Amino acid sequence: MNALNSRNILEIVVFCIGALIGILGFSKILNYLLEKHESATMAFLIGIMVGTLRLPIMEITTSVKGSWIPCIILAVIAFALIFVLEKKFKKE
Repeated sequence: MNALNSRNILEIVVFCIGALIGILGFSKILNYLLEKHESATMAFLIGIMVGTLRLPIMEITTSVKGSWIPCIILAVIAFALIFVLEKKFKKE
């Protein structure tokens, strides 16, 4: 943040190059894992995604006084959206 505030171009460029290398490297590793160990990789990724939902769900339910209804409605909408998108793109 200090580099952005002080407009230190060198630090910003080094950060961007590091981010690009990290993203490309991670995508290669993830691609390899999905090709060789698809089931375990998907289980791991789904576990991470579900595990990270705990905090937002707790924040939502405490802000609406413990009501789980908005969470359930959003989950159903998200599931339906993913289901429809999967059906659409499997045909193409």
